[in-house]
Amino acid sequence: CTRMRIENGQLIKYVNGRRLVGEHDSSGVVTRLTLSGRSRVLDQLGSGGDLQDETLLGRLADLADRAGVPHNLRQGSSPDASADGAAAGPLSRQGAGVGGESGSAAERLRRGEEEAGG
Repeated sequence: CTRMRIENGQLIKYVNGRRLVGEHDSSGVVTRLTLSGRSRVLDQLGSGGDLQDETLLGRLADLADRAGVPHNLRQGSSPDASADGAAAGPLSRQGAGVGGESGSAAERLRRGEEEAGG
């Protein structure tokens, strides 16, 4: 499962409970998010997967904004940035090191809890 949350002002990606960006960067620090197609979200190293629930794109975009991470999650074109606070981002099992999502994770995200994933 994949989770994204803000820690100390940075957007951190967890894969199966461990910090991970790309295939080998164990810092977990996300510096860019890219939307490819309708629901495929990739980190700066090209790792990621498809959101199980496309309505979560806005929540993930909000997290990226609070952490100042450039992205194109709102308009699907040029990356933009902004400023700090919570968690999001259940992704399906596509892309390097990305796990699946449970239905309960999507519910936790909709309720605005600190973490989401599966």
